[in-house]
Amino acid sequence: MTPVRKPARPRDADERAVASCAALDELSETHRLGERSPPLAQRCTAAADVAARRAGVGPRRTHRGTPRTPRRTRHLRGEKKYRDAAAHAGRAGDDSSCCNLLGQISRVLADLGHYDEALAFADRALQLADTRAHPAVRCWLHAVRAHHQARLADHASARSDLDAAWHLFSRAEDGEKPPYISYLSEAELNKWTGHTAVALAETDRTALHTGRQALEAALTAWPSPMVRGSAAVLTASARMSIAHHNLDQAQNLIDQAISIAAATSSTRNLQAALHTRAIILAKA
Repeated sequence: MTPVRKPARPRDADERAVASCAALDELSETHRLGERSPPLAQRCTAAADVAARRAGVGPRRTHRGTPRTPRRTRHLRGEKKYRDAAAHAGRAGDDSSCCNLLGQISRVLADLGHYDEALAFADRALQLADTRAHPAVRCWLHAVRAHHQARLADHASARSDLDAAWHLFSRAEDGEKPPYISYLSEAELNKWTGHTAVALAETDRTALHTGRQALEAALTAWPSPMVRGSAAVLTASARMSIAHHNLDQAQNLIDQAISIAAATSSTRNLQAALHTRAIILAKA
C-alpha cells in the first residue's frame, strides 16, 4: 500500500498551494487503494477517530497547546493530525469519515486565512464524497465551502453551495448519521449561513437580511448543551450588527461571546471574538 508522505514545508504562498494540491492527490490515491482492503476498515477507522481527537481543533474542541505555542503552529499541528486521520479513513474505504476529515483540514486552513487552500480541500472532499458519503457530511461540506467561496468573493458559488447544503439537510436525519457529524442541526446550518452572509455582505448588502434572519434563528434554536459553539454564533451575530451599523448591539453580543469563549477555554472562538471586538472599538 502506498504510504501518505509528509509534504515538504512550503516557503511561500505559491509553494504552499502546490504542496496542498500534492497532498490532495495522495489522499485521493490512498482513498482509492483503501477500497481494496476492507479487512483494515475497523482498525483504520478507529485510528482516524483517535488522530482527530488528538488534533485539538475538532468541531467542538480547541487547541490545547501551552500559552507559548503560536496559534499558527497549533493550527498546523491540527491540520497534520486531520491529514493523518483522513489517510486512515481512506485506507479503510470509509468515504464519509475521509471526506469529513478533509473538510476539517479545510476549516483549519480557513481559520488561518488561507482561503484558496481551504477551498481546494473542500472541493476535493466534495469530489470524493460524490453521492457515497452520508448526506449530513455532504451538507456540512457544502456549507463550509459556501463560506470559503464568500470569503473569495465568489457570490454565485457561495449561494449555490448554501442551496445545496439546505437541500441535503432534508435527508440528513435518516437514522444512520455518523456520530462525528451528530452536531449537524438546523441551528448549525443557520450558523454557517450567517457566517457566509457576513462575508458576502462586505461587498453585497443584499446578503444582510438573509444573514440576520439565519443568525437570529441559530441563536434562538442553539442547543443548550453546546455552550462553546454558541460563542461562534454570537461573534457572527456581532459582525452582522456591525454591518448594520448597530455598534451597541454588536458590543453586547461580543461581550457574551468573549465570556463564553474564555469560560470554555476555546482559543479559536476567543481569537475570533477579540478580533471582532477590535473592529467595534475602531469604529466607536
